[in-house]
Amino acid sequence: MSPFQWYVAAVGGWFLAFGLQSVVVSTIVAMELDGSSTAMAATQMAQQLPGFGLVLLGGAVADRVDRRALLIGLYLAAALLAAALGAGAAAERLSLPVVISYVLAMGTITAFLMPSRDAMVSDLVAGNLMRAITTLTISQFVMQAVGSSFGVAGRFVGLLPLIGLQTLVLLASVQALARLPRPE
Repeated sequence: MSPFQWYVAAVGGWFLAFGLQSVVVSTIVAMELDGSSTAMAATQMAQQLPGFGLVLLGGAVADRVDRRALLIGLYLAAALLAAALGAGAAAERLSLPVVISYVLAMGTITAFLMPSRDAMVSDLVAGNLMRAITTLTISQFVMQAVGSSFGVAGRFVGLLPLIGLQTLVLLASVQALARLPRPE
């Protein structure tokens, strides 16, 4: 596979995990914690909030560091967070503050990941940049939809396997990122 194909695989993995996460978090708040609509709104707001304050800083960091190494670290941090959420669920230690802390942390990771991920396209594609961006956009939407549709399986298999799948997808994506060329 070409470096760009490995990159698309890693980006697709992120969005598959993100699709799973959206279903998992909503299910935890609504069904496991018997959350109200206020709790659901607070959780969704907490996930988006770091992006407003940190995405510009994330862009500045992406311009100054090895993006490949940064993305690997961020994907590993996200996998660790997902595994911690799974451990909390297995121990029946989840609460609304724990879930909000989880989504705040994932939102913070995303605020640093997005600029690095987007800037890396031009590092890997020398030719038709519009075609590459179109491929990535399609991959993102498809994989997020697949992740969300896997969430339906939670009704039959429970949340822990879905959280485990999210963690494994992120770790597999790290392997795809590791196959990208190191910057010169």
